[in-house]
Amino acid sequence: MENYKVYVEVTVKFSTDGVMMPVEFIWEDGTKLHGCGWRWCAMKANDVEMAQLFLRAERPVDYWWAAGILAVSTLTDMVDGKIARRFHMVTNLGKILDPVADKATQCTLLVCLAVRHPVLWYVLGLFVVKEGFMLVMGIINLRKRKMLNGALMSGKICTTILFVSMIILVLYPNVSSGALSLLVSLCVLAMLLSFADYFMAYFGKHKKVQDI
Repeated sequence: MENYKVYVEVTVKFSTDGVMMPVEFIWEDGTKLHGCGWRWCAMKANDVEMAQLFLRAERPVDYWWAAGILAVSTLTDMVDGKIARRFHMVTNLGKILDPVADKATQCTLLVCLAVRHPVLWYVLGLFVVKEGFMLVMGIINLRKRKMLNGALMSGKICTTILFVSMIILVLYPNVSSGALSLLVSLCVLAMLLSFADYFMAYFGKHKKVQDI
């Protein structure tokens, strides 16, 4: 896989305490990304590289490389919010793109893993239903100038369980059927609980939607 440099124009601004913050990125073809759109680009590049390594893996080291890329993606997801808050880079666009990037990564991983473990197609199906609901509700609320005030704890726990389970399956492609069933059960349970929690956040007595 070849590496190459891409030069882009970057517009920045400075906060009152002198912190420089990127505002806009302009690619060579004129495409523009605003706010934290940089993470979307990094995520997409990592997804492609990880998927290629995993699907073409022939040696144990190939699986370790794929798992390493996935681990880096997971770690950056854990700290990106803290970095944004630390450097005053939190934006409504970032609140939207961050979970979108996470879900795109998870979907890519599930498809790759389902090729080797067909039972994961059922997990992917549940994932699509859950995230489809989230997407529709997000669009409906955005049209009303409303959105959830950040990710719910159940969603964060679900994301963690999914990523950890998938890292294990990437590292150990020949995992036993018992271990695979356990991981699948944990993922399904986490998604169902998260789905129910978000449903209540949108339709429950104590809604967690706020104006933007």
